[in-house]
Formats: sequence, structure tokens, C-alpha cells
Amino acid sequence: MEVTKAQLQTALEHSWTQETSSTPSEWSETKASRGQCVPTALVAQDYLGGDLQKLTTIFNGHEESHYRNVLDDGTVFDASRSQYPDDQELQVASVALSGFSSVREKRLSEPETRRRYELLKSKVQQNIT
Repeated sequence: MEVTKAQLQTALEHSWTQETSSTPSEWSETKASRGQCVPTALVAQDYLGGDLQKLTTIFNGHEESHYRNVLDDGTVFDASRSQYPDDQELQVASVALSGFSSVREKRLSEPETRRRYELLKSKVQQNIT
């Protein structure tokens, strides 16, 4: 099934829950994108292709990672960017693959990330049809 970026963005936004967030204590309906970047980027890759890109930032005094998609045509799709203020600086960072063939494979080797991804993927499939 082919979907547009706008359709996917809407489906993702309607699928985010506290259960799919890496920071459930910081998640709320008004800040639904908080902690959603890894499973969101993985699901977006399922639909749009491209590669995952890691970024880092300092947010609320703590360094944290953020993931987004770089599509095959070079455009960026960052469905969960809204978890940060518009003026938040994000720096591209490298990922040590440590024997994995891709960022996707490495992230999905983490049981909690896989659980969140599978849950989000299921919700998106329901919301996109």
C-alpha cells in the first residue's frame, strides 16, 4: 500500500501512546511525540524507505539522541521532531554499528525498542487504512 508522507504523519500522530514512548513519564496527549523517534523512524522506513539518521541534542539539561529518516531522494522526514522546540539544535551523529549491518538492525536488536516498534507499527496499520 502506497501512502503519502502526510497520510503517514497523521497515522503516526494518532498511533503514539505512552506505551510506544521511550520516556513514558514525560509523555502526554499534548506532547504525544515525546520519546517516539526510534519506533517512528522505523515505521516510516517501512513505508517510505530510505535510511535512519541519528542526531544528538541537549534537552532539559540532558544529552539525548533523536532519529529521523533520510529518504532516497535526500529529503528528510522527521515525524517526531515536534517533541522539541522549533529552535532546538540537533547535530548529526554517527552510530557505531558494532557488527550490525544497519542502524535499523541494531535498533531492532534491542528488545524494548522492538516491542515499541511492533506496537506502533500495528497501530499505524490500523490508522492508515
